[in-house]
Amino acid sequence: MAFSLKVEDVILKFSNIGTG
Repeated sequence: MAFSLKVEDVILKFSNIGTG
């Protein structure tokens, strides 16, 4: 589960950079 959460966090970070 921790891994999945980490992946989601990374995706969110990338998404933030894309939108930002």
